[in-house]
Amino acid sequence: MATFEDVKSLADATYQRIWRDWYKDFPDMRPAHQDLQLCDLSAGYSHSRNWLLNPICDGNLDDCDILDADAWPIWKIQLVHEMLHEYQAKVISSPSSVGICLHARFRATFCGKGHDEKFFTAIAEKASYFGMTPEDLIAHI
Repeated sequence: MATFEDVKSLADATYQRIWRDWYKDFPDMRPAHQDLQLCDLSAGYSHSRNWLLNPICDGNLDDCDILDADAWPIWKIQLVHEMLHEYQAKVISSPSSVGICLHARFRATFCGKGHDEKFFTAIAEKASYFGMTPEDLIAHI
């Protein structure tokens, strides 16, 4: 069984690596504070607080892939989803035509605030980072 500290360390390193890659052309931007907690809450991103909550349920520590950053364990699914919201808020000023089309096709996939055309534009822009199509990334997150 993995420890929470093992998962936290891996999630922090993964966030930092992805963030550096995504924001290399934006030197004035600062990464969000990733708050990885052992609790049963929903993940979220707050632009006003520059804060990303990535909760891990105690039972997820038993997941066979929890320490495999190349796979998509629950912490990575949540992390990438919330990082897309961060990118949406910090970088995307208006939706792209691809983002508009993706939103029309997949809007029912996600519930809650922030899953708009700009969110799907962020997905379209960042899917190739993971070697995926936007549709594949949507299926992962």
